[in-house]
Amino acid sequence: MNREVVMVSVSELTQHPDNKKYFDDIGGELWKAFLADVAEHGIREPLMIDRATGHVIKGNQRLRAAQELGLSEVPAIYEDYSSPEDAIDDLIRDNVMRRDLTFFAKYRLVAVLRERIESRQGAGGGNFSESKKPRTSGQNAQKFDPPRDQIAKILGLHQKDVAAASILSTFPDDVQKQFFLWAEEANPSKKEAQEKIRELGRVKKELRELKDLRKLAKHKDELQRGMDILMKEGAPRLADAEAAARITQAMAEGWTWLQSQAASIAVLQVTPSSLSACAPIVNEFVKNLDGYKNAILKKFTEGGTP
Repeated sequence: MNREVVMVSVSELTQHPDNKKYFDDIGGELWKAFLADVAEHGIREPLMIDRATGHVIKGNQRLRAAQELGLSEVPAIYEDYSSPEDAIDDLIRDNVMRRDLTFFAKYRLVAVLRERIESRQGAGGGNFSESKKPRTSGQNAQKFDPPRDQIAKILGLHQKDVAAASILSTFPDDVQKQFFLWAEEANPSKKEAQEKIRELGRVKKELRELKDLRKLAKHKDELQRGMDILMKEGAPRLADAEAAARITQAMAEGWTWLQSQAASIAVLQVTPSSLSACAPIVNEFVKNLDGYKNAILKKFTEGGTP
């Protein structure tokens, strides 16, 4: 691997596009002092360049100073990274080590780091115990650690701080903004900050429970309205269904009785005198049967007509 220092034209270099995603530019009096030092002494430490993309990995602020001061060239070293992810890892690690990041600035980084690490592990990072590939370096081995451990190592935070910052990242943006404003004004200790986050967590839980209760109450009201509708509209339909069941049963029983009587009637010895006596009764019976038939057809057949 060729790691010699070469002079590179400033016009050929670009800041890494993710640098400002994770870190703000240096500003104010600190930036003025940094510019004055570069103007007097030049850039004494080479920039680290990703050979594959030409992006600056280490030294984005040095490149910015060179551009602002109108320097034509800067010293640089080209690095061959195994992947774009490794390059970003190096960028973040270098910024964290070089900058005097405040405790809460590191808190802000926890969420984006967790998202990157979990996304990478989901795409094949996983646990080392599930992989047969050997660990080639401490840096590569670290990728198999749980996200919380990786973040703690990168940012130099205790695991409890990473856990608290992770909880904070689940809050709405306006709540996070209020927390950081409070942190700037109150300058709390780590313990006070963690207690504040736990307090916000309790409030979040209470609000969620309150919303759940409201949903339950609304659901109860909707159920009650549904029951009212069923009782109002469903009861008559239920009565119809019960009446239809009774009629069906009566018709079945009546038909069974007629069948049983038909056999007996068929073997009767009818004399002329008994025929004349029974004729009116039989006619009345048939007339009644016709009436029942017409009523049933009218009520239950399509169109309501027999």
